[in-house]
Amino acid sequence: MAQFFKATRKKAETKPQKLVINVDVMDHHGNGICLQHKPIVVVAGGFTGERYEVLVTSQNTKVWHAKILKVLNANTEARTTPFCPYVNDCGGCSHQDFKAEALLSAKQERLTTYVDKNLSQFGSQTAQWEPAIRSDITSTSNAYRRRARLAIDARNPKSIKIGFRQNQSNNVVDIPQCLVLSKGLQAFYPALVSCLKGLDSIAAVGHITLTEGADERQVCLHLTKNLSQASLTSLIAFAEAQKVSVLTLDKVRGLSCLYPHESEQVSISIRDDERAVLQVKPNDFVQVNGAVNSQMLQKARQWLSLNKNETLVDLFSGTGNFSLALAPECKRVLGFEGLPALVQQARNNAQLNHIDNCEFEVADLSEDDAIKRLTLPKNAVFIIDPSRDGAHTVMQNIAKLAPTKIVYVSCNPTSFVRDLQALPKGYMISKMCALDMFPFTKHIEMMAMIEHVGT
Repeated sequence: MAQFFKATRKKAETKPQKLVINVDVMDHHGNGICLQHKPIVVVAGGFTGERYEVLVTSQNTKVWHAKILKVLNANTEARTTPFCPYVNDCGGCSHQDFKAEALLSAKQERLTTYVDKNLSQFGSQTAQWEPAIRSDITSTSNAYRRRARLAIDARNPKSIKIGFRQNQSNNVVDIPQCLVLSKGLQAFYPALVSCLKGLDSIAAVGHITLTEGADERQVCLHLTKNLSQASLTSLIAFAEAQKVSVLTLDKVRGLSCLYPHESEQVSISIRDDERAVLQVKPNDFVQVNGAVNSQMLQKARQWLSLNKNETLVDLFSGTGNFSLALAPECKRVLGFEGLPALVQQARNNAQLNHIDNCEFEVADLSEDDAIKRLTLPKNAVFIIDPSRDGAHTVMQNIAKLAPTKIVYVSCNPTSFVRDLQALPKGYMISKMCALDMFPFTKHIEMMAMIEHVGT
């Protein structure tokens, strides 16, 4: 049979479309929204009240997405000069060009709008927002991060890069100094970078974790293979000069202390509450903003107002951040966490602080029947601090126990709203507040007090 060729018509190539738009509001992800254009345009990094020339990056019938090409009309009341020369490349602090107060106000506004709109099921029982918990930053100091993870690109020995990932990229931006690190970390950061770039086996270092504790500073090198003796000698010299602990972590030997010599100490002390000291290791989760964490613990204590007849259940308890701070207020604390290493560290921390009314157990709270399999006392109160994925199934199963009080701490407004929508009638949100855990970024966290008021 003969086959005939039919030429296909080439689709017309569409040129990238540019627009001039005004940002009317911001969404809960921190993007600017132009409502005047149909369909609406979502502008990455857009700020309320500003006018931009943008490039459309994707579009459908309901929404277009765009990136900023040029700021045509800036919000002069909100804008300021970035304090870091690497802000346009580094992915760490994308909103330095806005005053801290204006940025926090904008983040609060978009958070409250999103939460109040999507939790309308609570009606008039949705709480009024309390003042935000703020970072300890001033007009002269932006230092707030007590922990950071440094990336390394050593593929070109003549141009080694040590710093942070570029925004929306895996490329490493070489950062000689980071001004949002705590003062203690900033003090040795340039010397560390200089030391690392001089190592003959720098390619063996995958990444680095920096931590400042209550009275010490720590550097942990995450290794992919062994360091040379010359590199070890250089690192010890750096540690001695800067009075910094240096650890190594690899899959074979685990955590080892390189300096101080013959030390077995691989954890560092964090004191955010007068009731307890936490020992944390480089791979343990720790709130990077100590000032906000301290205020958050105080707020949880105030909201829960525990008494000696109550049992507190701490879900996603980590190394005991909430459990140990609140244990003196109540009869008993039960902490549940999915990672065995964190559970063991929490037990060690309880022993360190001479707290004997805390119990910590391993529980995979992502499983559908996790709560059903736990032995929980009647009339327990709960504190929940999940990851960004939230705790939807957990909230559904907790609601069946009808606890009188729940404090929910969230780093993701989307999962927070979804999880609270699982609550049945009879619950009210009595208190809410925003947590400015990451100033100079679009991120905003929150906590809420939920109470059972009957059907």
